[in-house]
Amino acid sequence: MLNQQINFHEVTSVYDDIPLELLMGLHDEIHKNIKKGILSEVMYSELHLMKDAAKRKGIRFLPFDK
Repeated sequence: MLNQQINFHEVTSVYDDIPLELLMGLHDEIHKNIKKGILSEVMYSELHLMKDAAKRKGIRFLPFDK
């Protein structure tokens, strides 16, 4: 068996296929709902996937205010 490392920043997700404006809005809404307690902190993994997709599109999300 080959010893292979996966570069997760190069793995695509469903977020790569949606328009950037929708991706940005979805990211913002999910983050707000996590902070409000509506969504669990497990959703941070989805935010990470969205950030990676945005990065592949040449966009970098700014950090949220805490």
